[in-house]
Amino acid sequence: EFETYDMHSGLRSIEWWIGTEHGQDDVGFGTVSVLNEDPENCTADSQCMCDTLHHCHPLLHTLTPLPSSFPSSTLALHDTDYYLTVSVTNHALLSSTLTLKFTVDTTPPLKGVVFEGEFSSYDDVDYQFSNRIAAWWSGFFDRETEIAFFQYVFDVECADSSVFTLPLSADSETQQ
Repeated sequence: EFETYDMHSGLRSIEWWIGTEHGQDDVGFGTVSVLNEDPENCTADSQCMCDTLHHCHPLLHTLTPLPSSFPSSTLALHDTDYYLTVSVTNHALLSSTLTLKFTVDTTPPLKGVVFEGEFSSYDDVDYQFSNRIAAWWSGFFDRETEIAFFQYVFDVECADSSVFTLPLSADSETQQ
């Protein structure tokens, strides 16, 4: 989902393409429909904007490619860089283009080791003397992308993966 608008002449077209090189469309291409809104329904709090020629469009647009948009079978190859380009043209035929590079990573990070005790001791301990529980970890690594966050749980028995969920927003508490 992305936001785009033109307050002077309005949006005419939105095109996108994905390629294995900057500016290429060898993986896929398509368009995003520019929806017209009734000027009477287009208010400041409706996420809509009208230009000086009374073309009214929503501010938010969603790029949802259809399978037919991808004539190539090169999409989603592991450890491959792709370039997504979106070009927006207004009624004056002026365009603005944005390109985003992304890497496909289909493998999980390498497993590391978790140790009990204070990090400063560098020793794994089987017991702790205080009510404060300490642990540290080492060796987790992902060659293709960075590790975004770690999750941990303290329990009296081993927890299975069902207790872990992905953070839903940037407001989630994470420690980096």
